[in-house]
Amino acid sequence: MKKILLAVVVIVLAGCASSIREVRDGEPFKTYSSSKPSKTVAECVLTGWQENTMRYGNIAIQPYGDGYAVLSGNALELADIISKDSMTKVNFYYQTSLFDSRIKARTDVIEGCL
Repeated sequence: MKKILLAVVVIVLAGCASSIREVRDGEPFKTYSSSKPSKTVAECVLTGWQENTMRYGNIAIQPYGDGYAVLSGNALELADIISKDSMTKVNFYYQTSLFDSRIKARTDVIEGCL
């Protein structure tokens, strides 16, 4: 019985998590631009988001196109940081149902890195 209950919980939770592709298919919550190189902005965002790892979970960085993606576990928040025409564009996405304070903490870091 415990195994069946565990399996149901895992299936339900898996259905709640969106893939990175699904998150990117939506409109960004906010879009930013910077004259700094994408690597500089991405490393700054990574470091800033990692300051809240104990509160919000792990953060990762990975290559993405002509830049980087900084994302939280299960891609609850995602910042695509792309170089284009000597500028860096940041698209910030998040999955719904997150606390406003968490989103504000993430966007404050992005804005401080620009």
